[in-house]
Amino acid sequence: MYAITAILTIVGFFIGFTIGATIKKVKTGKGYFRVIPLEEQPDLATINVRIPSNQDLDKYDQIVLTRE
Repeated sequence: MYAITAILTIVGFFIGFTIGATIKKVKTGKGYFRVIPLEEQPDLATINVRIPSNQDLDKYDQIVLTRE
């Protein structure tokens, strides 16, 4: 009896994780960023963000930025 409960629990976690990851992937936009240190002040930097325009940003809850 405990083995069946354990197996069903593991299967439930796997299915829940898969559904959650799929929803997050569909509802997340993608973009890129670049960090450029300032020459006159080395402890400061400028951050440039680039988000491709082929995405419908109104339907996304989050945007994941990847370093260029």
